[in-house]
Amino acid sequence: VLIPGEGVRRCYTAPDTDGRYEKVRVTMTSPQRYVVLVGTPCDAAARAHWDAVQSWADEHGWLTMRDIPATGDVLGAVATEEVLDGMCSPTEAKVIYDVRAAGIPCVSVHRAPAMLASLFLTAAVQPA
Repeated sequence: VLIPGEGVRRCYTAPDTDGRYEKVRVTMTSPQRYVVLVGTPCDAAARAHWDAVQSWADEHGWLTMRDIPATGDVLGAVATEEVLDGMCSPTEAKVIYDVRAAGIPCVSVHRAPAMLASLFLTAAVQPA
């Protein structure tokens, strides 16, 4: 079961004191990994890439957020071209500022697939 911000929880079956087996809930957590999404795609190509980023993140157990979460590991940020060009709301501008200040890689929605593949490979070889 995936619980945002808490990692993975699993149930195991273990013997009780009488030698019978019963379900025992054991919590094994790992830091949650995030991808920050900034902006709203305006054209069909950007929307297709945006949807692909969200699907890819879901399939790999990463959560997508619209802001930097207080806890967890933010692996990267994906922004629309408009946001990267500065044509955005004050809220989006603050998120981009915070992303850059934190040293989080940030790319356009069109470059996102390559960045995600690279981040996934890097994350796979580093402990969570």
